[in-house]
Amino acid sequence: DGFNKFCRNRLVRHALHTSGEMKGQATFEVIDEGWYEYPVFNMDRRGQATCYLYLTQFYHDGAAFGDLGIAKHDSCTGKRVAEWHAAGHYPSEPHFVANPNGDGSEDDGVIVTPVMNGTDAKKQSYLLVLSARDLAEVARMPMGEAVPASVHGWFKFD
Repeated sequence: DGFNKFCRNRLVRHALHTSGEMKGQATFEVIDEGWYEYPVFNMDRRGQATCYLYLTQFYHDGAAFGDLGIAKHDSCTGKRVAEWHAAGHYPSEPHFVANPNGDGSEDDGVIVTPVMNGTDAKKQSYLLVLSARDLAEVARMPMGEAVPASVHGWFKFD
């Protein structure tokens, strides 16, 4: 599709150098050329070195905008380390929920995201729960109605 040719969206790491030879300068490095949005991480790690990011992919198949998936990136190695995808299913913004009784590791928790099932005749939606370690499906909870995927939130009008 032409959209991807004219609008580039890459996963980029920015660095603000506070010491050393590059003090006062900003640099960036492209981590992945894929089309991603809504990066999240384990907020319990704020202010600490982190590696893992969870994002919504817009070109999961590499060709069609809207072929959505969820991806886990290791920004320390620059590699995509896990993906979740189901053809015709449209995840929204992912949310990281840390395991309150876990081992404290950076990816000990789950990713929660609402998903619209585009393959269902009624376009019923569900809440998807994925393991943050490998994006394996943990649970699907039906929402009982069609809730279209959207940016930064979902709304239901009564």
